[in-house]
Amino acid sequence: MKGLEGLQKEGVEFRVLLTDTIEEAIAEDNVAVLVAAARTMQEFLLARVFMERYGLGANPADLTTAQTHYVNVEPLLKTVVSAQQSPKLSQLTGKLAAEFEQVRQQAAAVETGVAAQQEALTARIFKIGPPISTAYQEITGEVVAVQNDIGPKASAGISSTLSTMLTLASIFTLLIAGIAVFLGMSISRAISAITDCMRAVAAGNLTMKVFGSGRSDEIGEMAAAVEVFQANGIEKERLEREQAAVKEQQEAERRRIMNELADSFERAVGGIVETVSAAAQEMQAAANTLSASAEETAQQSTAVSAASEEAAANVQTVASATEQLAASVNEIGRRAEESSSMSQQAVGDTQTASERIAFLSSASQKIGDVLNMISEIAGQTNLLALNATIEAARAGEAGRGFAVVASEVKALAEQTSRATQEISGQIAEIQSATNASVDAIQNVGDTIAKLNSIAATIAAAVEEQTAATAEIARNVQQASAGTVEVSSNITGVSRAAEETGAAASQVLGSAGGLARDAETLRMEVARFIAQVRAA
Repeated sequence: MKGLEGLQKEGVEFRVLLTDTIEEAIAEDNVAVLVAAARTMQEFLLARVFMERYGLGANPADLTTAQTHYVNVEPLLKTVVSAQQSPKLSQLTGKLAAEFEQVRQQAAAVETGVAAQQEALTARIFKIGPPISTAYQEITGEVVAVQNDIGPKASAGISSTLSTMLTLASIFTLLIAGIAVFLGMSISRAISAITDCMRAVAAGNLTMKVFGSGRSDEIGEMAAAVEVFQANGIEKERLEREQAAVKEQQEAERRRIMNELADSFERAVGGIVETVSAAAQEMQAAANTLSASAEETAQQSTAVSAASEEAAANVQTVASATEQLAASVNEIGRRAEESSSMSQQAVGDTQTASERIAFLSSASQKIGDVLNMISEIAGQTNLLALNATIEAARAGEAGRGFAVVASEVKALAEQTSRATQEISGQIAEIQSATNASVDAIQNVGDTIAKLNSIAATIAAAVEEQTAATAEIARNVQQASAGTVEVSSNITGVSRAAEETGAAASQVLGSAGGLARDAETLRMEVARFIAQVRAA
């Protein structure tokens, strides 16, 4: 059939074009085009199979099913064409609509051809039926005519040869009747045989020889019509086998495409899921490390803050001691000035020493008191210098200069102590000389001169001690400012550590949630791929 051949040709071209579209969609990972094209391929192949079956068997049910599948192809084809796609894929899908229109035209041609074939077959049956009936009637009429012709002749000679003629007439009548019966039975057997052949062909026996196929009469024409049915049946079986093979091939192609789609999807999405999962694990590890670092920083800042507070307290103690030391040094300076003044006055008044012995004794006593005070101050200064040395050693590198100053203060304190001891001895001698004899005034003058020298030495030592005390006070102020700044910085560090710990906890929670989401996504992807491969 011409329309059936065109349908097969256009169907192959449409299938090849649709297959190219599916392969390009797989290459571009265009899921929308791929799914719509795969469903289009399924509906088209079913429509093609049922339309070709209709072209061979003329079963109206096959035509209805084919038209239903053709109708299903149209919206799917529109989805394929309208989906977002690359220029190359758009070029392929743009040809699908025109090619499908050619397929529909060939399907319509098959439908028209089947209808025309059915009409021709019906017309042929109606054409050969009346001639057969007419031939049968003619044969019967000839037999009757012969009987009518023989009857009068037999009656004319009945008087002479009645018995002979009756016998001949009976024989001839029987002969004519036998011929008529033979002819009728031949025609009946031929028609019956052809009918049996048609039934056998309808039952699927396509290899039997059709009765009367070589005859040139109406029986031969009927046999030729049956051979057409037989050939169509053979062609139908061939097409069904071909369609089964094509369907099996398309099913294998569909499974291959679905597996490729699943593999592509697994590579794309699976890689993303693994990346997200690894990133979540890295975030968790980083958050744990950050949290531990923040906690350790907080602990260290707490310890440093406590040490800073202790250092501030020690610095304050040193500052107080330095103030006391400065007051003592000032007092020593004042006393030294008084001693020098008194010594100078004593040298000037040696001539009136007799009258002033009592005053000298009293002054000597006061000097003894002052020396005792100086000795006490020197002891306290020595103790403070020792404490300052200890604190400087505790302060480390920052207290090195402070330790040097403290050492100098200690040395001055020891020197002052020795000087006061010596002055005490001299005062004792002065008191002894005063009590012993006025003649010792000259010695007292000498002693006063020595006392003046010692007082000058004390004044110089006091000046040095004053400078050292000022340096100690300045260093103490710097240390105090440093401890205040350290305390302030440690407070900021502690606050930053707390904020870092809170942020680390939040990051840890987010990383945990992200890890759980990544695991859920991985399971869903695995389930989807399993379903796609099982489809």
